[in-house]
Amino acid sequence: YTCCLLQQPCFQHRIDTASGGYGTVQQNFAEWQDDGADCVLTAVPDDGCTFLYWAGDVPEADRFDAVLTLTMDKPRAVTACFAGPAPRTLTAAGGDWFNIATWDGVAIPGPADSVSIASATVDVGLPGPVSVGTLALSGTGFLRVGGTGADALAQTPIATAPECGFGLVVHGELQIGDSAKLSLGGAPADYRTDLTVQGDLALTNSGLIAVYAGGTGAIGDPETYRVGGATVAVSGVTRLGSGAWIHPICNPVNGTPVTFDLQNVFVAADAGFNATGRGNGAYLDPPPPVY
Repeated sequence: YTCCLLQQPCFQHRIDTASGGYGTVQQNFAEWQDDGADCVLTAVPDDGCTFLYWAGDVPEADRFDAVLTLTMDKPRAVTACFAGPAPRTLTAAGGDWFNIATWDGVAIPGPADSVSIASATVDVGLPGPVSVGTLALSGTGFLRVGGTGADALAQTPIATAPECGFGLVVHGELQIGDSAKLSLGGAPADYRTDLTVQGDLALTNSGLIAVYAGGTGAIGDPETYRVGGATVAVSGVTRLGSGAWIHPICNPVNGTPVTFDLQNVFVAADAGFNATGRGNGAYLDPPPPVY
């Protein structure tokens, strides 16, 4: 929130800080700060734990700095994310990814944890890349990263001009089965989204991924118009079983493409990549140039 007092020649912005567990955030300032003030945050891991990154309204270049200085030129919400002393197996109860109550009440998932989302909906509502060891979605499980809405193919953005985009990094295997869904971003968004899978990607039994490219390009500028507003990178094997689909979605004016970096791809006869009619928005008059 931003507060404007008409009797005073200044604005104040609110800063909200939190820890995702396995550590604390040290600060020495009030939650309401004058416009332009600098706030210093320090992420302090518990014994045997490690600081990972800041999620939220943080400049991309500073995301991995344990000591963080934020200039209060707008409202900010940030969460310090830590890795625990040992790998865990976690099943989501549904809710906010950054709320420890969604998991085991101790900490949010880290890069060594095995995560399962079965018949629950989990929302990643803060910018920045969340990181897990392995991830399995099943039943009616739904993971929404940077978007909102009941339909994975009709997501709307949850942020306006964040300082970085939204992302999901899976260090091992990503499995999406049954009628489970994964969506990244929304339309029309002004931020990029990224999905990185360092192991195999397996979609089975009508599993679905929807990836929305944010508007990053300028119409008429071929150097920026073709820059990808979203990426999907899989280091291992990509398998799309029966009824499984990946939907790249972008704005036809300045959405820029969803870029895929896949190594070995196996697709069932009734599965595939479907971008038909997935351009969100309308062309301008005159239409954008063709390169």
